[in-house]
Amino acid sequence: MAQPPDLPHSPTDRARQTVLQEWKHLCFALEQAQGDHLVATCRDKYQYAKTYLVYGRELDHLCVEVRQSAKQGNYQFFVDRGISARHLTPILADEMLRAWRTAIASKRARVAEMFQRRFGEDIDEFIGTPHNASRLVMAVAFDRRDAVLALADWTQDKLVAAELVQLRADLDILKQEVDRLACVFRAWCDRP
Repeated sequence: MAQPPDLPHSPTDRARQTVLQEWKHLCFALEQAQGDHLVATCRDKYQYAKTYLVYGRELDHLCVEVRQSAKQGNYQFFVDRGISARHLTPILADEMLRAWRTAIASKRARVAEMFQRRFGEDIDEFIGTPHNASRLVMAVAFDRRDAVLALADWTQDKLVAAELVQLRADLDILKQEVDRLACVFRAWCDRP
């Protein structure tokens, strides 16, 4: 028997709205921080422009993949970024992707505005100039990917590092316990 649809303002609906709001805050905070870091740190106009091209580059293709996965009940993209799959639905996943797209658009607009202020040129025109385009090929981007995409890498790396630290600590405890038990055993064996 099919389950009835969630009632408006039901606990599940509120939980989904909370997930969406947390995701929006996460996306805007991370993407804005990444853009602000570029603006504050990068002084090379070619590197700056190349990084601008990186922002949002993978978005369209990735959104299609994530939507397809969500329709099949696979929310791994969000889980890898710390979002519980418990309340996710394909519709919510789509809303979350739109929020991320908006955060990236906001970041790109800020970066473009600051390029105009710093270098006195429109960034899109700068990129489209054949002379600059050929030099951009050689430039190294300040960032390799958008902040939300990098979050999964960071999270996985940090989790692995944390797990290794915990594993080493557990191993030290076990080693101390084995040494203690070995002393107890030797003392017991040496008894007359």
